[in-house]
Amino acid sequence: GESILPTDGIPLDCKSQFLVSKSNQTVVPLYFSENEVTIHNNIAEIKFIQYYFNKKEDPIEAQYLFPVHNDCTFTDLEIRYGDEIVKASVEERRKAKIKYDDAVAQGKTVAMAQPAISSKDMIRIDMGNLPPKSEIIVVC
Repeated sequence: GESILPTDGIPLDCKSQFLVSKSNQTVVPLYFSENEVTIHNNIAEIKFIQYYFNKKEDPIEAQYLFPVHNDCTFTDLEIRYGDEIVKASVEERRKAKIKYDDAVAQGKTVAMAQPAISSKDMIRIDMGNLPPKSEIIVVC
């Protein structure tokens, strides 16, 4: 796989806890998080919800890494802002990267998740054109 953002410059512990702007590597403020857990027989479905606020005057492109235990499956991703919801779909990695880059170039808000190159038990989420002065909710 190809790294969209070089890992140097942002300490791994920072990237695994925060949404980080790709342009200047500043942290986008997290102000609330919650989990929703549903148990089906012996399987737990956990929805992780994080609330961020883009204080910038312009849209930003950001990246977020989070741990996923090797016995778990990452199944869903939503980015919510205003009245909009960006939902993930499964694509071949190269095709997904092209679609992501095209959407960013067109000014669309977009997200892409993939296994992190630096660690097998991490998922990397890239988010493009997160709206300025707005709440961003990441649901996965």
